[in-house]
Amino acid sequence: MIVCNSSILNTFRSEVFAVSLRWLTLVLLLLLVVSSGFADDLTPAVGTSFLTFYSPETNINNYGLLKGEFDSYFAGRGNFEFQPFSDSSNFDTFVKKKMNCALMIYSRYYQRIGEKIDIKSFLVGTRGRKSTQKLVLCAENSIQSISMLKGERVAIVASREYTTKLLIEILGQQQISLIESLEFLVVPNEIDALMAVGFGVVRGALTSDYNLANLAEISPKDHKLLNRLATSNDILLPLIAARIPNNANTEKLINIIEDMGNNLEGRRRLNMMNLDRFQKLSDADMQILARSTSRGTDQ
Repeated sequence: MIVCNSSILNTFRSEVFAVSLRWLTLVLLLLLVVSSGFADDLTPAVGTSFLTFYSPETNINNYGLLKGEFDSYFAGRGNFEFQPFSDSSNFDTFVKKKMNCALMIYSRYYQRIGEKIDIKSFLVGTRGRKSTQKLVLCAENSIQSISMLKGERVAIVASREYTTKLLIEILGQQQISLIESLEFLVVPNEIDALMAVGFGVVRGALTSDYNLANLAEISPKDHKLLNRLATSNDILLPLIAARIPNNANTEKLINIIEDMGNNLEGRRRLNMMNLDRFQKLSDADMQILARSTSRGTDQ
């Protein structure tokens, strides 16, 4: 039989308690350090200028990756930070509070945000040397008219709400009941939307004329299976705008964005948004912007 001395047992208990207390203290200190690190991340450095981003036209699954890529590009070029948003309310709240920010937004949102703050457009995105695109509603060849698409599944890249507004603009108010009958399948990119028609996953797709032309090059067979049902007017690609009056740091940020298309690292990041570069708006671009904002399609 083993007999335990009470003094030894008490000493053991006190040592266990002391060790546990030291571990608890260490854990609390680590949590304090980690939480302080997160707090620093959420508190921008003084003088930081932001490039904010919001667009329901695109289907972005990883905003963290996008932010990391742009922040790493800005590092060493100045005190700049990329801040993407997945919903318009948080975007609106942020830009209304920040004077020192540039906005990467789609042209149809320009009027909406311009009703809340004073902004000016500086740059427009380009793709394939064009600053505009047309949206094309296409379907498999067996569907020869818009009416035949009623109740069918259509592949899209933008949000459902934004797509509905676009289709009303393209097809007209008289087609609202047909548009509301459509079942939308959101896919990562426009080529996927077009290929989904060829695979029989959907009966139609809403895509840009740019990617429809790309499909003709990479897969002529699938392109021949498609029938164009309707096409939009010219739509500007994303804009770079800024609050006015803007400060020197924000102007520097706009210049850096304009220069991204001139170097490999910049183009790689713009390609993540399916863009080649940003350039100053031409007179023709300004006319298109004026027409699109007068229509007021937003989200």
